[in-house]
Amino acid sequence: PTDMKNVIVYLIRGNEASIASFQKSLALLKRNFLPWSPADILVFHENNMHPSQLGGGVKTALVDFSAVPAALANVPPAQRGYRHMCHFFANDIFFRPELREYDLGMRMDDDSFILSPLQFNVFEHMRRHNKKYAYRAVLNDRPHVCVGLGEAVKGFFASHNIPLSCKLPPPYKLFYTNFEICDLEWFRQKPWQDYFAAIDKAEGIWRNRWGDAPIRYYGVVNLLPIPALDGGRIVFMLIELIFRKPVPQ
Repeated sequence: PTDMKNVIVYLIRGNEASIASFQKSLALLKRNFLPWSPADILVFHENNMHPSQLGGGVKTALVDFSAVPAALANVPPAQRGYRHMCHFFANDIFFRPELREYDLGMRMDDDSFILSPLQFNVFEHMRRHNKKYAYRAVLNDRPHVCVGLGEAVKGFFASHNIPLSCKLPPPYKLFYTNFEICDLEWFRQKPWQDYFAAIDKAEGIWRNRWGDAPIRYYGVVNLLPIPALDGGRIVFMLIELIFRKPVPQ
């Protein structure tokens, strides 16, 4: 639909390396993606940099990762920021007021680089085919940062009488969320919110460093029907455009 509003979201650190990497990512995004898939660009940061360092045409918003929930009290201070980031991307981001006006949100990290032109409108592709979530790849996560996650996932779906659509861990699976596109309204609705509330209650993000990526994987795969997922089709289309032939089965 022509009235869709979409946004590309970054969360960056205020150090020189992160800002330089972001500037490279943004330059490639403007060259290889935005001409065909227009979107606003929103950068979250912890007020440890000046927006002028990011270049023009970029919106900014602040995050505060200074809170110390009780479950985080015994975690070394140097490790707390990452867990805040996981919590933020797992669910908090969907309720940020800066995102209320948007339909689809695409996440990029400062080291996410789109290296070749993607010459079709990714957002229109998702809407036309009624996709709620798009991802680049499914990978395995490290067991030591997923302790207890499988039990929490199993407990939620069992208590809600929802049949599982995937094998429970081990191994622990994750979506590679350095590139993902979310239907923002779907993630605000009851199915995801009930699921995340159960995961959050287990406190594994704070205590055990559960990442947003495996949390996203087990929630999306089991709550969304497969036709609502874009299982890497965006990546396949890019490959087909480059090599001018279908991807082998």
